[in-house]
Amino acid sequence: MSGTLKASVLQDGSATVANLQLDASSRVWVTTNATTLTSNFLNWGDTTTTYGRITGAYTSATAGYLSLSTLQSGTVTETMRLDNSGNVGIGTSSPTNKLSINSGAVGTAASFAS
Repeated sequence: MSGTLKASVLQDGSATVANLQLDASSRVWVTTNATTLTSNFLNWGDTTTTYGRITGAYTSATAGYLSLSTLQSGTVTETMRLDNSGNVGIGTSSPTNKLSINSGAVGTAASFAS
């Protein structure tokens, strides 16, 4: 049988999957919302903590979204969303424009540097 190596796990627990290298304490795993079966999660972390997540979910039979979440104060929190209209929200889960930014505070919502 011939082919290209797709995954390997070494004795120390480190792994390489399709060129993604993980040390023995790193983890990447997929979970599904078992209650509603409406979303899938690709999680990154170590053996005790999730540090980040990509969520793909559907909101109806013809619509869905992708979101990015990061660890904030001990909780994995959505930080950016791409909805089915092509709108991107940073700091909001319901973007109303092609780019919606909500800083969560009164004042500067965005800054741009060259």
